[in-house]
Amino acid sequence: MRGKIWSKVFPDDAPTQALDITRLAQLNIAGGNIRNIALNAAFAAAHKEESISMLDLHLAAKNEYLKLEKNMSPTESLI
Repeated sequence: MRGKIWSKVFPDDAPTQALDITRLAQLNIAGGNIRNIALNAAFAAAHKEESISMLDLHLAAKNEYLKLEKNMSPTESLI
């Protein structure tokens, strides 16, 4: 289910760089959190004038987990 959300969270014309949907789907979070992570990663990438990368998503996920007061497990690491 999460993989399907991740595969549709970015518009088709969004500049992405080698996103690993299977790995992203391992994040144990709800769809609203996935949207927040995707949006924050997109803003970070745009600020750098680069494509959205797994590093951008990893950093955004870490921040989202902090807001949730939750720790990211080793299997959830995106980098």
